[in-house]
Amino acid sequence: MAAGKAPGLAAVILDKSDSKFQQASIADIIETSSNYESQIPCLRLIDSFKRITQGKLLLECGVALTNLSTVKIIHICYRESKRIIKTEAFLELLKYLQKSTQLRDVLFTGCLLPANISFVSIPSNLKSMNVKVWSEWNGSSTSFGLLDLQSGQWHDASGKEISSGEYAQNEEEFTQQMRGNRPDTRGQRLKERKEKGRVFVTSEMAI
Repeated sequence: MAAGKAPGLAAVILDKSDSKFQQASIADIIETSSNYESQIPCLRLIDSFKRITQGKLLLECGVALTNLSTVKIIHICYRESKRIIKTEAFLELLKYLQKSTQLRDVLFTGCLLPANISFVSIPSNLKSMNVKVWSEWNGSSTSFGLLDLQSGQWHDASGKEISSGEYAQNEEEFTQQMRGNRPDTRGQRLKERKEKGRVFVTSEMAI
């Protein structure tokens, strides 16, 4: 199965940086569109997806989405801080998405997905709908892996199955990027205390 090219994105956006009121208003529009079977080409969740709970997609702000039946593409994107999505959470998300009858593509960027998934755990509806699940690969916004829903294995852009060694290398690169994006809270605390004259910072501790 060739990974090919991930879909282009012109989207309805739910961004964590927006107010809860803004996100709730957009969520209402999405739900209404789904109820009236009005198609939504793409829904992009920027730092806003939290988890699936009680059959609903919960946002970081506390707003929940119940019905995404008319969304064609869902893009889950982390920019502020990268995330590792564990197997159980990933499967809960796939189970939720099987209700989205017009869904064609699910795209993940800025997060690390499980190395492989037991194919029997993948919802049969997603398989029959031929939904494509894409994941950013090697930290590149232009290189994506594609999950084979029949086998639960990832494939690279050439269509070759990604080996455990290749995944481990990708995981290490991702982990390093996570460390690089993590704020230096200790250094910031020392700097603030120095400015207030509370401590003497030696050359070894200097920022």
